[in-house]
Amino acid sequence: MKRMPVSMVVELIALLLLGATALYGAPDTALRLDYVVVREAPDAQGRPARTVVARTRFIAADGRIRTEDRDANDPSRILSISITNDARDEQISLNPGNKTAVRRRNVKHRASAGIPVIDANIPVRGDKEDLGARTIQGFPCQGYRNTFAQGMQSEHWFCVDPQTGRKFLGSMRAEQPGGSRWWQEDLQRVAGNVPVDSSLFEIPSDYRVVDE
Repeated sequence: MKRMPVSMVVELIALLLLGATALYGAPDTALRLDYVVVREAPDAQGRPARTVVARTRFIAADGRIRTEDRDANDPSRILSISITNDARDEQISLNPGNKTAVRRRNVKHRASAGIPVIDANIPVRGDKEDLGARTIQGFPCQGYRNTFAQGMQSEHWFCVDPQTGRKFLGSMRAEQPGGSRWWQEDLQRVAGNVPVDSSLFEIPSDYRVVDE
């Protein structure tokens, strides 16, 4: 199957999300971030296998975050949806297929215990090295490299919107020893004051909630 250019994927997702937002009613505004996520790991035969995901992240004014992952070759296909609420210290995974919401509370404690928590605003553990500054998509960013006891390394570049002071991820890469397994996330586009409804950051009323 022929792969679509990244720019076309981003535009298609933008149209899909704008259409979905119109269904929610009276809008609020959010910061919208579009990323491309690439993962590589050996397959069953030990050969490098790569997957590409188009990720869209919405950040509300109160800090709530909604992240949607879609198939880069088929933007209409949603792979996962997560909602993070720092004020409530919880993370929610939505499954549109069976209308189930898995809610994890005490996420800060989970992260401190070494359990990965996507989107939670929690400092990355490990020995930290300052990588200096760079510009990503026109925004000033600061980079850090973390080295962990098991040999894994990660690099995170955090950007700041000069107008709002909001901090967001510009780029990150995590790599296991030997380099055969890695994951990279790169910012493609930033849009501020995007109309959204506040219900976008809540569990839909017709979903069944499962607490973990």
